[in-house]
Amino acid sequence: MASVCHKAAVSTLASPAEFGQHDAMRLIIMLLLLVSPALAAEPAAITKAPPAGGIIAAGSISAADLSATLARGPQQFIATLTVRPIMEGRRFRGFELLKIAPTSPLAGTVHVRPGDVIISVNGAPVERPDQFMKLWETLPKAAHVDLKLRRAGHPMTYRWTVEK
Repeated sequence: MASVCHKAAVSTLASPAEFGQHDAMRLIIMLLLLVSPALAAEPAAITKAPPAGGIIAAGSISAADLSATLARGPQQFIATLTVRPIMEGRRFRGFELLKIAPTSPLAGTVHVRPGDVIISVNGAPVERPDQFMKLWETLPKAAHVDLKLRRAGHPMTYRWTVEK
């Protein structure tokens, strides 16, 4: 089936005028097959608002683990995440997490998951590379890591305390 869909997609590139409704359905089926694993992994919706104050204790991270992540560098950390910017009109709202690689420091946590929109870390926006790098440089001395996000429209902040 995938080869049939592939041929339909290739033929449309060669001759767009011949692309018919049947070919469109094949392409839609192919796209659904490609994204179906992501749809199956979609997290359940939040059914209640976050606690008063909005900070949820997510646990702790050892200073050694944080240092090891930071020592690997920001490029390696960023490479473990797939994100897309979320805009309201022309205003940046955050980065939506599309995928977290199994090698990511965020992998396996129940607190951060695909679909979350990252707003800030430790109160600092991460819209531009210079903001991200400034934040990265503050993390070695941080007493905690606060991750402000939106999930299913609800704002929340998770806090990991850094254990010295």
